[in-house]
Amino acid sequence: IKNIIIWEESYFAAIISLTSVVLAIALAFVPWALIFRWSSRIIVWTLFGPWMKAVDVFYVSKLKPLTEEELDKQEHEAKKLRKERTKEAALQARIAREDAKKLKDMKKYMFGKFITHVSVLKLDRFRDIPLPQSEAKPYEQKALPMSELAMKEAGKDRTRIPGQQLIGDMVPMLDTSGINDAPTGQPTGEKALLDKSSPGAKVEKDSTANAVAKISGVVAAAAVVTWFGVPLMISAVKMIW
Repeated sequence: IKNIIIWEESYFAAIISLTSVVLAIALAFVPWALIFRWSSRIIVWTLFGPWMKAVDVFYVSKLKPLTEEELDKQEHEAKKLRKERTKEAALQARIAREDAKKLKDMKKYMFGKFITHVSVLKLDRFRDIPLPQSEAKPYEQKALPMSELAMKEAGKDRTRIPGQQLIGDMVPMLDTSGINDAPTGQPTGEKALLDKSSPGAKVEKDSTANAVAKISGVVAAAAVVTWFGVPLMISAVKMIW
């Protein structure tokens, strides 16, 4: 709470401040007393007016009353449904509890005293105030040719150090999958990082619809050439021979 009050947690502080301002404006300018009064009147007049007698005469009175057997059957079905839902909820709760205990024991076995809980909020005891002579510059990635950028996105020379996140149900293990940011069906994902002077920078990003249209056009052209061109070629060869 201290870090939120002193704006060390800037995101949470900004969200709380913006929400407070919006609520203050809503409570200050919206006539809530008038809205509540007329809403209550409309609800009471609609649900408890004299026309509810007409609803009783034309709808409720025409409903067929249930027999004792039908009431017992309906109550039995309701009890059965509640029992099944309760049983399923208990089963899911037991599975979640067992998975949490198994994951905790596996982490204790694998990491031991090195288990660390990473908090979402800042828990620093002392504030880290930058010095007046300190500075920060935005990181600008270097433009790369298409070949280097494609290999970089595919994970070349990029090593992923596994943390304490485990995957798997029966036997939890470390996630040792590599880093792969390469898109499917495209040479690169970040075209803004391409070197403008490289040939790959001029390749247009094609959509699936355009690719299907182009392939269909090629197939149609090949069919036309085959249908009309091949007989002409055969006739020409026969005339020559």
